[in-house]
Amino acid sequence: MAASNSFACDDTPLDAQVREETRQQLAAAVGLLSREHRDILELRCYDQLDYAEIAARTRTTPARARTHFHRAKKSLKTRLPCCV
Repeated sequence: MAASNSFACDDTPLDAQVREETRQQLAAAVGLLSREHRDILELRCYDQLDYAEIAARTRTTPARARTHFHRAKKSLKTRLPCCV
């Protein structure tokens, strides 16, 4: 019977638990970001848009979009010391 998830067959229960805890910590940390930082982070990381496209969607400049993205990453790094 095929596995129902996309993870490796040798994934242990501990690996799965660590991955889930990390996912929860990341989701909580992203939830603490400002709406602007969350939006830009999503557009850059999940939608894989470049800064010009992000700027057009958020009605800002590419430089400002880049600044907000880097500030969001910095904020996440301080909130997620285990994952840096």
